[in-house]
Parts: sequence; C-alpha cells; structure tokens
Amino acid sequence: MPSIVGISCNPAKSKMKWEKKVSHFADWEIIAKYPVRNQARMHALSYAYTFLTDFITENGEEESMWYVYRFDYAK
Repeated sequence: MPSIVGISCNPAKSKMKWEKKVSHFADWEIIAKYPVRNQARMHALSYAYTFLTDFITENGEEESMWYVYRFDYAK
C-alpha cells in the first residue's frame, strides 16, 4: 500500500482533505511537530527517503507549529 508523508500547520484540515482525495485512506498518524517549518520539512523528507513514500508540503504560517503526518492509501 503506498504512503504519503507531509507537513502542515493544520493537520485536522489536512486529514479531512486527504480522506476525500484518495481511496482507502488508512493509518493516519502525526509523527512529529516542530516550531520551525524547515525542521518539519527536513524530518518529512528524511522519512520519505527512508520509507520510499511521496512527500507533500502545504502552505501555512511560517510562525505556526508544523506537524509531520503520514498515511497509507490505495492508488
């Protein structure tokens, strides 16, 4: 099952978006949070590289808390 890892400053909104966008949405998990967007981005990119997942970055306030999330889906 393919996976996506992403960063967002509003993970609840991101989860709702992805539930509607992909088939067989499963195993949503927030795996980290950071006060700086670039730290979240680096964590997510490392995760994507390690687990061979797609990486998605979302728009948001630079000063916000940034969350790294992941989930599985069916293509």
